Amino acid sequence: MAQRVLIVEDEQHLAEGLRFNLEAEGFEAEVLDSGERALERLLDPAQHFDLVVLDVMLPGKDGFAVVSELRQQKHFVPVLMLTARGRPEDVLNGFAAGADDYLAKPVELAILLARIRAEIWPILDEDQKAKITDFWDTRHGVGGTAGDRLISSFREFLASER
Repeated sequence: MAQRVLIVEDEQHLAEGLRFNLEAEGFEAEVLDSGERALERLLDPAQHFDLVVLDVMLPGKDGFAVVSELRQQKHFVPVLMLTARGRPEDVLNGFAAGADDYLAKPVELAILLARIRAEIWPILDEDQKAKITDFWDTRHGVGGTAGDRLISSFREFLASER
């Protein structure tokens, strides 16, 4: 089953580009354009997301307010803030609000994808991790720094699970 990512970004061209690239990597991606809509979707018990990619500068509630409210509601989905606001005080405010990671735009796609995988890996259950490990072992053999190669082959694994 593909991991679900919610992209909260009000600049449509950026949001659609990110969705395209995440889907190409085997993720399911949904896009919302406001903090209020994101909170409504994330706090809906019928919905499940494995990660949120959250902009700071959104109409209405900004990204800091969104992640802060999620944490106040005891909702601990991993949140990666992806924003043009990259000053040290912004980064610190993001972490203080409850973000798990913070990247300033522009960012290299490969780095963003690596950070997304790093956030999702710990929330996989042991069965999912075992499947990924088995997939790696049969596809590429065992040895060396398998952890690095394992994460880089995550896309292949997700594609094989479809």
